[in-house]
Amino acid sequence: MQWLSGKKISCVPLLVSCVLLLLSASLAAGAEANRSTPSFDHLHVDALDADAWNGVVFAAQAFRQPSDFAFRFGSFSQTFIDGPAIFDSVREVGPHAPDASYCRMSWAVPPRNALITLEWSRIDETTVVGTITADSDFQIVLETYIPLAGTLWGLPGVYAVEANKQAIVGERYFDGVFGLSSQFVAMIDRPTMGSGTYPSVDQLRDTMKNAGVLVDSIDSDPSRNAAGLQFVTGQSRTAHFVATLGWNKQELLERARGLLAPGKIDTLLKEKSEAYSRRRPAAEGLFAGAPDAIGNNMFWNTLYAPRQDLVFPSISRKWAHGAGWVLGEWDGFFGSLLTSLEDKDQSLATIRALLLAQTESGLIPNGVTGAGTSPDRSQPPVGAYCVWKCCSAIPTTKC
Repeated sequence: MQWLSGKKISCVPLLVSCVLLLLSASLAAGAEANRSTPSFDHLHVDALDADAWNGVVFAAQAFRQPSDFAFRFGSFSQTFIDGPAIFDSVREVGPHAPDASYCRMSWAVPPRNALITLEWSRIDETTVVGTITADSDFQIVLETYIPLAGTLWGLPGVYAVEANKQAIVGERYFDGVFGLSSQFVAMIDRPTMGSGTYPSVDQLRDTMKNAGVLVDSIDSDPSRNAAGLQFVTGQSRTAHFVATLGWNKQELLERARGLLAPGKIDTLLKEKSEAYSRRRPAAEGLFAGAPDAIGNNMFWNTLYAPRQDLVFPSISRKWAHGAGWVLGEWDGFFGSLLTSLEDKDQSLATIRALLLAQTESGLIPNGVTGAGTSPDRSQPPVGAYCVWKCCSAIPTTKC
């Protein structure tokens, strides 16, 4: 009981109200926690970083916010190369399925000519598996980082190395969404000789170039937007890896460990390679092998335009350095004809990217990039013809 202005007031109703309010909040929180697993608004998985032929980007969005993760490989013999340095080191532009179900490429680390070969497959919506084949003395670095920097909003991601030093876990939170974060796991089946987390992938590279071994960054910046695992392929000359995206760290780690069981990834890659080979377009006679060459080169240039949410082949990866992606007006239209031999979706995405860049006067710019356009000039008017040819075999509703 309390006395107020001469009146006797009971605290019981107030106490009951508080208890009921707290109980309601607890039930609401429990209902939120017991909801079905969230889904991604959209998710594109491919070698979508212009500077990383030998890597994979998980370009994801959830709760209308970015949830992007990526990994790529650095390699060290007498010198260390990764990122843009890969441009002039690629030696094989192999198969690249438009749906990323099977991809293969190789590069060399100067001054040696010995190849490092990367094979990988997107085996489901959120998971990639693959192998690295290299001479046993090559040092390989699995680098994880946050891609598409500066192109989208959102809270930053952070990485941590697991205690066994064979897995990296990434995490991204969402503004206005409490108690929930997206998770990313990258795991290898080889023991590591070095590992660490860094404020940026550039600092990871500097560590390898200067010290030759990965150790945790001593930078005082608490953000850890990159991490690395350094290893060798050993006597087998092959290392296997898994990268997977989801919402539960422990489930992702268990899934990765299961996929890394002996022989499992090799079997998956063989199946995916054979399946892609069977469904590829083919030609005989004078043009024998031409469809393969066209597909390999076009789809290994596939990049991502975040603002447009479109995936299509850029003019080239090197030209897209710093801009994310780049299209020339008639280069893009002609390229859409080439990709239409095998994949209509990327053909239409190329056309859309070009048409979305129209100026108010209707001009299609000579150049369209993630960094801007050239609105003062165009190129020869081949767009209508290419659109007609691309759409001739596609239902009108999709064009």
